Amino acid sequence: MNISGHIAIAVGLAGRHDVNAVGGAGPDAAELLGVALPDVGAMGRFRLLGRTSHAGVSAGIRLHYRSDEAFHRHPWFRDHNRALTAELVDRGFGRGPAKACSHVGIELLLDGSLLRDPTVAAAYQSAFGLIPEVRPQLAELVEPAHQAGWLAHLDRLANRSAPTDLAQPPAVALRLLRILAGRPRLAFQPDQTNELTAALARHQPSIEATSASLAAELVDQLADQRHGAGKAASAIGGGLSASA
Repeated sequence: MNISGHIAIAVGLAGRHDVNAVGGAGPDAAELLGVALPDVGAMGRFRLLGRTSHAGVSAGIRLHYRSDEAFHRHPWFRDHNRALTAELVDRGFGRGPAKACSHVGIELLLDGSLLRDPTVAAAYQSAFGLIPEVRPQLAELVEPAHQAGWLAHLDRLANRSAPTDLAQPPAVALRLLRILAGRPRLAFQPDQTNELTAALARHQPSIEATSASLAAELVDQLADQRHGAGKAASAIGGGLSASA
């Protein structure tokens, strides 16, 4: 799952949380930013420490990893990934490039579909708009020696609008060419871009048709996990109190 997918899940979970509340405030911008940050770090090849003094950002980072785990084991992703990888191998891609293009390409097309929802697009902008406000706490996410570079990376992304090209297979193929170019085991040849575009276009209708139901399933699953964890914590807390 990529940035917009994570934000869509966070928006959905906030909606579940607020559904019985009067005048619910909606998703917290700090948590929205937090769910994006591990992928933001990967974009700049920064290794995040996973902790910061900002509670909302830290909560979002934790949600990111739970969402990724649920997404990558979901049959939706596994089936799309397996089919697209096999298709690319059949059309001359090496297995490494085929797997990388399939994995990331599916995630980017999913992002493009989910961003058609104006609420998700607005949440994306809200998340990145918060960067200047929480910049000191974001610095804590990397080792001191890397903080200057990390903050410069974040400054370039501050107030970033939601991308508008992720629903377009040619644009996704070009992004993949650029993303993978510096990774010899995963890179593909520029003259394979048209073949990749065609393969992505063949899979896009199915992704578009099922993206909303996938997001809803993941929200339900993560909400159930959160509810179960809360019940377990209450039981443990009650047991400790009774025994004290």
